Amino acid sequence: MTRQFKLKFLDNIPNELDEGVLYISMKYHTTAHLCACGCGEKVVNPLNRKYGWTLTFDGQRVSLSPSIGNYQFPCCSHYYIKENEVLFLDSDDDMPHRRGYIRRLIDWFMKLFR
Repeated sequence: MTRQFKLKFLDNIPNELDEGVLYISMKYHTTAHLCACGCGEKVVNPLNRKYGWTLTFDGQRVSLSPSIGNYQFPCCSHYYIKENEVLFLDSDDDMPHRRGYIRRLIDWFMKLFR
């Protein structure tokens, strides 16, 4: 699980990403990292207002906005990156219809045995 990202500015995002590294390509207006939950999924954020993503850099720390909701991944992780720190959101805060299909299926199955 990643709690803080190291920053790596480069032109091209590499095919293989290292855990705990936030790759930033200003040339292509894109960031990429491995999901902060540790599942290993690649998360790509185009820095484009059309897609709603903005990056703030103060010379040492980066913040991405809005939050990163990985509802398409089995982990369904949801977090902010603020000043290089990962701030996980409680899954109870997520709206059920936005959660991933697999996560909803697991939740349904677990309720059967409660």
